[in-house]
Amino acid sequence: MYNMLYVIRKFEMYGVGKIGPKGQVVIPAEARDKIGFNPGDKVMIVGLPDRKSVIIMNDEIFNKHLNHMRKHYEAMGEILSNKKVKTQIIND
Repeated sequence: MYNMLYVIRKFEMYGVGKIGPKGQVVIPAEARDKIGFNPGDKVMIVGLPDRKSVIIMNDEIFNKHLNHMRKHYEAMGEILSNKKVKTQIIND
């Protein structure tokens, strides 16, 4: 999982953007240059609706994070099945 203290320490501000009439957002040039976003790159948009926030992430990095989490969940599942532990999925 993410270490939030790490995330906060690495947080940088790149300026203000504006949402256009078609819902498009321009990422400031400084951010594009520093992060390495290029025209045509695919990005994942991850939302935090209750905070009115989004995170824009390179799709390749996003997929690496998903694979990392999947491996942890698979390992937890193996541990639980080997110990014959009863589990229950709870939907919030």
